[in-house]
Amino acid sequence: MLLFFMYIYENQSYKAEVFYDLRIFMSCTQGFWTFTIMKASFENIEDFKKALGSLAMEFSKLEFSLIYYCALIDNPYNYTTEIKAHLGKELETKRKTVKEYIYANIPELKPEWDIINSKIGSTNEDRRHLIHGIGRSYFLLDTIKTTIKKGESVISKEYTVKDIKEVTEKLSHLLTGENGLEGDFLIKYSTHLFDRLNESVQDDKKI
Repeated sequence: MLLFFMYIYENQSYKAEVFYDLRIFMSCTQGFWTFTIMKASFENIEDFKKALGSLAMEFSKLEFSLIYYCALIDNPYNYTTEIKAHLGKELETKRKTVKEYIYANIPELKPEWDIINSKIGSTNEDRRHLIHGIGRSYFLLDTIKTTIKKGESVISKEYTVKDIKEVTEKLSHLLTGENGLEGDFLIKYSTHLFDRLNESVQDDKKI
């Protein structure tokens, strides 16, 4: 490169022309990298949107599953009419309703519920970060920074697309994995409620 510029210096007739070509080359190179970075940034935005959308959908399934649990407590014979009473209630209210019922009436399910409930709490904290705490993120980098208030403390975290997908996978497992809210645990829970109902109704009303 040094020899090239020495040659340019010694051959003045080529000097202006070559430097003009260099300016064009540098301008094109800069434009290429600007385009590449912008393309990568837009891809980042789309990846984050997809990951956050999947997370929101999976958490909505979790919340509706808890609504179903609460409605079964109210009326296992016709729980569909009770669902609307729990729509819009806070997640913590629904968790408390199910917890109190299990503790009072199905103590054998308490250890399993405690594990499930703890996992709900953990994933809900991630949800709060990712749904309510990303207002100042622009999704242009590989991570987004979130900020929420917990008690009197302000907590910040960083998430990659991979991190968000892992939270979504945890939610899926809570629903349909081992002892999931829509799997084995639901069978045990609803069996108790239906048995309890059958003990108190006539044969033609039994489930």
